[in-house]
Order: sequence, then C-alpha cells, then structure tokens
Amino acid sequence: MTSKRETVLITGAAGFIGCRVAARLLDSGYKVVGLERPGCDLFRVKRLLPRMKVYRLAGEKAASVLRKENVDGVIHLATYYRKRHAPADVGPMMRTNIEMPSLLLEAAVAAGVKWFINTGTFFECALPARGPLKETAPLAPWNLYASTKTAFDGILKTYAASGAMKAMTVRLFSPYGPDDNPDKVIPYLVTSLLRGAPVRLSGPGQKLSFTYVDDIAEAYLRAVKKAGRLLRHETVNVGAARSYDVREVVSVLESVSGMKLAVSGPAAGPAVRPAPPVVADLRKAKALLGWRPRHDIRRGLELTFRAYVKKRC
Repeated sequence: MTSKRETVLITGAAGFIGCRVAARLLDSGYKVVGLERPGCDLFRVKRLLPRMKVYRLAGEKAASVLRKENVDGVIHLATYYRKRHAPADVGPMMRTNIEMPSLLLEAAVAAGVKWFINTGTFFECALPARGPLKETAPLAPWNLYASTKTAFDGILKTYAASGAMKAMTVRLFSPYGPDDNPDKVIPYLVTSLLRGAPVRLSGPGQKLSFTYVDDIAEAYLRAVKKAGRLLRHETVNVGAARSYDVREVVSVLESVSGMKLAVSGPAAGPAVRPAPPVVADLRKAKALLGWRPRHDIRRGLELTFRAYVKKRC
C-alpha cells in the first residue's frame, strides 16, 4: 500500500490497458478517477465502478475534474488507433491523439498536477538492423497514428523542459491479453480457434515483442511511484524479453489450448518485405522502475485463452 492516498486520473480507463492499470492502482491503495469520451462503453470497468469515479467529458472540459478530485498525476492512455487510416480518420486521430491530451496537459499545469505519464509506441521508432530497440532510437513513425503519438510526445517534452510538469513516456511493445480489441492479431487467432474458423497466415514475417497486459499494468504502477521524483522527461521501454512472429504465436497457442487452428492458406496480398525483429531494450526499465516482464508468451497466451473460454461459458 502507498503511504499517501494519491489521486490518479486515467484517460482511457475503460480501455483494454486502462482497466488493468486502474485495477492495479486501486489494489495498491491509490484513488483512481477515469476520464472517458461521452458515450464510451464501460463494460471493462464495470466491476471497478464501486471503487472509482468515471467522468465522460471531452478533454477540454477536464480542468474542473482535475481540481474537484485534487488530482496528483495523470496517466494518458486514451488513443485513436488505426494501423491504416482512411481520410475520415484524420480529424478524429488529430483531435484524440494531439489536441485532447494537449488541452489536458495545459489544464493539469493550471490545476497544479504534479506529473503526467504518457503512452507511446515502438511504431514511432526506426528499427535497428540488429539488437534491441533502445529509448534513444531515431524517430521514424511507421504511419499517421505513430506520427500523432510522436507529435504529442514532443509537446509533453516541451512542458517538462520548462519545469511546468514532471513527465514520463511509457513506450509499449505489442500489448495483448483478455478483452483486447477484436481486430488485433491475438484476439483474432484465439476467437478463430474457439469457433473452429479457418485463418489465413502469411509466411515468416515481422517478429514482435508481444507483451502481456498485466505486465504492462505493473509497469505503470511503478512509473506512478517514480514520476513525482523525476528531474526531467524520461522515456521507458515496456515490452517482452524476446520476439515472435505470428506462426510462432499460433504454435504456442495450439500447445496451451490443446486445439488445432485451421489454416486455409496464405494471407492475400503482396509479400511482406522482411524486417528485423522488434525486441525492447529493457535495461532502463529495470534500472529506473525496477521492472521486468513476468509472463512469457506461453503463460500469457494460456491466461488469455482461459479468459476467452470463461467468457463463452
């Protein structure tokens, strides 16, 4: 338990990662306040609502919440994600990923909030030809989504450099786990397996550091404990210790489930140019946060599969 009952505001608290972070903080003695867009489905945090407040407000209206709840720090997890965007996505992505958190950051400074933890992604970085991806890797956003994340991170660094706010960016690597968004690869594989539906798999492709969501929640808890003592903005990688491609994930999933995934043939579309494996350099996470992942891919997929089975029962 923390010695002081600090209040943490989480944007996106009802999301896949946000709900796990909220639960981890509540269990550790923090007071948690959620900030969600109007109309957001709260099904993931339903069991937490007796212990936390959730405000459904636009970001520019958050100033009153920050003061009313006497917020000590902010964890920014809300995001508008599209791997491949359409023209209609540009406005919402800019508003959600740049404008909203910038307004929230300005309101947080005015309200005397002590620290701000942002969420980044390895998609913002150029991949090294070999070896783990370090926090100091050059920026080379893969898509518009990653570009918007990079833009806000630059804004946050400006506030931190001015002394207005202590700040940290937690750079995530391929999160997965129960209640993830259904259009992502691991939920697609698990649900296809349970339905007996065939899937199409590409050949050997990109290897990613698939990271179990409870490990991510633990990293945010440790970041909260550290954030108030930072001297400058820090970026910290949070990812798995090794990487896997989709076919390796399928093999492990079949092993933990005792079932066989129906593969109907290769995925449609052009061949994917080979890319170096994505592996997070975790030395800074260990040194600054005392964090390392506790779930390997087998344990993480086993827990994920069990949760999907339980949900079907």
